This record gives sequence, C-alpha cells and structure tokens, in this order.
Amino acid sequence: MQNGPENTDRQNTLPNRFCYWKGRDNQPYLFTRIKSQDLHTFQGCIVLIAKEFKSNAPEFVWVGRIEDLTAQMSSTLKILQENVLGFYIHLLTSDKENQQDIIANLSANQTCRTSLKIVA
Repeated sequence: MQNGPENTDRQNTLPNRFCYWKGRDNQPYLFTRIKSQDLHTFQGCIVLIAKEFKSNAPEFVWVGRIEDLTAQMSSTLKILQENVLGFYIHLLTSDKENQQDIIANLSANQTCRTSLKIVA
C-alpha cells in the first residue's frame, strides 16, 4: 500500500512545502507553503509572499501579518495568484512583538529561501 498522494515522491514535496526564509542577520525562520484560498484560516500569523519561478529562486514580494494585507493588495494578489505567487505561513509565534521583530528582520534582508533538504 502506498503512503501519501498518488504519484508523489515525499522526498520532493516536503522541501517545497516546508522551508526556511532567512532574515538580515541570517536567522532562519520556518515557513509552511499554503494555498492562497487558505489564508483566511491563519489569522494572527505571519505571511510571506514570493514570486516563484521554475528555474530561479523565489523572489520576495511582501511579509507581514495576514491582518495587514489591505483589500487593494489582496485583490492585486488574486489577479497574480497561484501561477506566480507562493504563500508561506510562519506558525511558531503568536506574540505580536515577536512577530514584528521577525517581519522587520525578513523585510530588511529582502530575504532568501532555503529548502529543508538543503538545511538538513
């Protein structure tokens, strides 16, 4: 009996779903990639949005608390959406002061992504 989704190699999917984004001080923060339609279920969390390319590393677009996504930004994101944008959630802190520190750290660096496979 096969574990996981049909025709999926778990070794290839986990590094894409879970990854580290590094801040200006090279501090890694663990993020989980989610679908844009699931954003509303993560109120109170940090979201990082990146343009994704098949052959290049993702390009940082925005980081902040989900509640800080403006209506205008949300509608713009819906236009660009799934084809080019990746949505990453940081679930490891709910403290607003810690979240602000993380957001500032990631914003200052314009950040880079490292897969779990590379870090492990």
